[in-house]
Amino acid sequence: MKVRFFQGFTLVELLVVIAIIGVLIALLLPAVQAAREAARRAQCTNNFKQIGVGVHNFHDAKNGIVPAGLGRYRATGYILLFPFLEQTPMYDLLDRKTEGFHYQFNQEVWTDTANVHHLSDEERKQFFSVGIYRCPTRRSINAEHGVYDSSYTAASGDERNRMGPCSDIAMVVYLNEATAPTEFASLGLTYHFWRTIWGEAADLPGVDKRMQTTRSAIRNATLAGQGMGGSTNWRNWIPRDTFSRVEDGLTNTIFFGEKHIHPNNLGKMTPVVTTNKDYQDSPYSHPGSGSDGDAFPWRGFCNGATCYGLARRPDEYENSSLYSMSFGSWHPGICNFLLGDGSVRSINNTTPVGTHNDKSVMLRLADCMDGQVVYVE
Repeated sequence: MKVRFFQGFTLVELLVVIAIIGVLIALLLPAVQAAREAARRAQCTNNFKQIGVGVHNFHDAKNGIVPAGLGRYRATGYILLFPFLEQTPMYDLLDRKTEGFHYQFNQEVWTDTANVHHLSDEERKQFFSVGIYRCPTRRSINAEHGVYDSSYTAASGDERNRMGPCSDIAMVVYLNEATAPTEFASLGLTYHFWRTIWGEAADLPGVDKRMQTTRSAIRNATLAGQGMGGSTNWRNWIPRDTFSRVEDGLTNTIFFGEKHIHPNNLGKMTPVVTTNKDYQDSPYSHPGSGSDGDAFPWRGFCNGATCYGLARRPDEYENSSLYSMSFGSWHPGICNFLLGDGSVRSINNTTPVGTHNDKSVMLRLADCMDGQVVYVE
């Protein structure tokens, strides 16, 4: 009778095998991470494409470019696009709660359960979970993500605590602040950048003159009674412009881009602003006051007469004068922008911006009628 002996692995051989497996995993991990980032970037690009389709469908249905908004504390273009982004239930909900967008978006909408305009917990969760305006590299597409505070009181002021859902996309606005003050003076108006962009006091004479100085494709809506000095009917709005406004061509003009948010500022918004960084992750539902923290659902490359480049890394500009102006992505090396023709371009984050008086690539793309055409591959 033969006896067979089976010899197992020695300890050394086992350690060698484990070491080899560890090396293979270490080699494979970057590839897996790169594949995941490629998938997230593709999803982000697809979101932009859907928004582009929505912009064109809006133009066909409403005979105009989606407005930046209806005025201070009223619905922005992000909300007005909802029916064209398969979000009609959310649009109808907000339309009903604000009585045709006549009622302001303020703290009572988000948390005041005693108010008839209040969103229920379930309604707010649905509204704060709309993923079309989010980048999956930066935050979960389906997670509830917004900022609101339950400490709203009359003592905190009429213009504060007006929070809302957050996004990773910003409308591109541009106003040449090197020439705007002079233009305003010639029109008999007092110059103020953000009041021009968001259409503050849109029912007063002069708002149409303010809009004349905006050089981007997207401007505020035209409202019933505007320029008459009377009470505006916020329910009756129409787009201010058609695509014919874009003299440089839709393929040469940017409409939307990824807004820069420092990782430490993600999802943060204080009721009363104390530092610039409080603005970075501002809500997209409505424009507010520049001193109260929720005024910036759009961005424009420049702060006053100074213009800045794209953020090259997520950890840039945590607390600086770029709190409300800069574009930037968490995708390595690029920043996504939607052009007027509906195409999406991943623009290198080293692309120059220029100045008001000597515009380079990004400002030329932002200005829809300067004749300085730039084609982005």
